[in-house]
Amino acid sequence: MKFSVPVAFEIRSIEKASENMRECVHALIEVIVGIIAVVLAAFTVVSLLTWTSSAFAENIPSNKPASQTSKAVVKPKPPVIATTSKTTDAEEATTQRAAELPQRFTWDKTPITVVLGIGPNKERRITFPTSMFIGLPAEIASVLRVQTVDRTSYFTAVAPFPKTRIVAEDRMKGNVILLDVSAAQGASSMAPLEISLPTIQKTSLDSARQRNGTEEDGEAIPYVDYVTLTRFAAKQLYAPRRLATDFPGVRRISLNDAPVIGLYRGASLKATPIAAWRGDSLYVTAVKLENQSREPIELNPLDVRGGWLSITFQHGRLLGKGDESDTTVVYLTCDRAFEECH
Repeated sequence: MKFSVPVAFEIRSIEKASENMRECVHALIEVIVGIIAVVLAAFTVVSLLTWTSSAFAENIPSNKPASQTSKAVVKPKPPVIATTSKTTDAEEATTQRAAELPQRFTWDKTPITVVLGIGPNKERRITFPTSMFIGLPAEIASVLRVQTVDRTSYFTAVAPFPKTRIVAEDRMKGNVILLDVSAAQGASSMAPLEISLPTIQKTSLDSARQRNGTEEDGEAIPYVDYVTLTRFAAKQLYAPRRLATDFPGVRRISLNDAPVIGLYRGASLKATPIAAWRGDSLYVTAVKLENQSREPIELNPLDVRGGWLSITFQHGRLLGKGDESDTTVVYLTCDRAFEECH
């Protein structure tokens, strides 16, 4: 098919315009790509410059005063210091509570060591199993002060002294507990002491008789009868305190100490109960007898009124009133309390 000249020229013009359009598009794309590349390069350069400046600034010595620099370093420390202080206070409180806990000892015939500080603020408290008399040796009487209230004694040293043996004596039974007490400037313990006696298992009279002195749990079981009970009472009243020891199963009981009228017939005697003990099912009562006449009296168990199982005089004869031998003690045993037997 053949075109005319105008038509052919028009087609070539269109083709040339299309080619120019393509060239323009390519040029535009190249410009855009170039702009993007420039922007990225500029961003990269700025980032590098910023990082380099920061690193360089860190290496430059500070021109600030030393005090300001020190403050900047010390600033985060206060919380740490506060925490340490709280921990220290807690530890001190725990240590103080531990120092206030009592030290417990069981008296096993071994002297108990007690170390005192010097001064009233170093006073130590010692609690005994019963009310005790504290006998201070003469060599430390001027440097050691002891105050006793009921079962508790308060020890205060006013000057140092070496280890010294002190005897604490039961006011009622005469039992003793030995203390080795010393005082020194460096002693800091003020913990109270609590002293107890070893536990003694109680057995009934029938069980004791069945065993007849055999051993149980490693200890001999005592046998309590009239003679044993009477001897025990006599030791409590007349023997030296160091010999007036306890007897397992025997304990002191309360007693009405009002004088008893007519306990001894046929003579002018004043009878006053002074102490009583119980061992198993037996009771023993010590009664003081005082001659109220000027004539000597030979004492006879048959003249004692009451339902007694045994009657024992400490002395068999009393001299007249006013003589140092006008008084004695009679020990009366019974299976009931004194008030029910006389």
